[in-house]
Amino acid sequence: MHRQLAELIDKVDKVEDISSGNTFLAMVQQAFDAKNVAYLCLNLPHPTHDDYYLQHTYSSAWEQCYVSENLINTDPVVKQALTSITPTDWSQLKNLSKSEKRFFATAHEHGVGQQGLSFTVRGGFSETGIFSVNTDHSKTDWLPYKNQHISDLHLVSLYFHEKILRSQEAFRQTKNDILSVRELECLKWCTAGKSYWETSVILGISERTVNFHMTTVRQKLNAMTNAQAVAKAIVQGITSLS
Repeated sequence: MHRQLAELIDKVDKVEDISSGNTFLAMVQQAFDAKNVAYLCLNLPHPTHDDYYLQHTYSSAWEQCYVSENLINTDPVVKQALTSITPTDWSQLKNLSKSEKRFFATAHEHGVGQQGLSFTVRGGFSETGIFSVNTDHSKTDWLPYKNQHISDLHLVSLYFHEKILRSQEAFRQTKNDILSVRELECLKWCTAGKSYWETSVILGISERTVNFHMTTVRQKLNAMTNAQAVAKAIVQGITSLS
């Protein structure tokens, strides 16, 4: 693992945009035989997202569920990590509320591993990063896995968090293809004054999906409201919305 760790530390310096960040997380996933790897950051000094910055190897279905249902507010891992200075072992979380138990049940249904380890990284700008790895190890196999990899994963989390801070301006994309076709469609009908329900009927998708797409649009454009997102899209030349 020491050689793999050295290679990972070398590769993290090449993270310059979302695509290379995703590639790096996939490398961590493979190197540590993990089911998923995720990075969440709150209070970035110059935020590229409304409330938080998120990169991961999870399924798009779980991301959509997490964002559209605003599950960050009930995520017990985030809650614990924000108040801890030591790694959070998901199996050690106690006295979970009904909503927190439902959170884990929903997460597992979407392919999130049964066991997990999260590292809290606090920076000098009041930002907090949470780097998580999860697996499907049994309770018996989880402890030796954690003991074997915890130090290396902690080091990787520190390097990745620092790279995100140094590269965040690169994540402020201004290319015409920043928004997907569906996101552009939702933004167009929002500009026309249509409600989420009306847009869902026009596009033949659910109202929840429209809400998800508009949340993503605001995140990508670093906009607090839909009106601000429309203005930024026009100013940046992303779309004429015609």
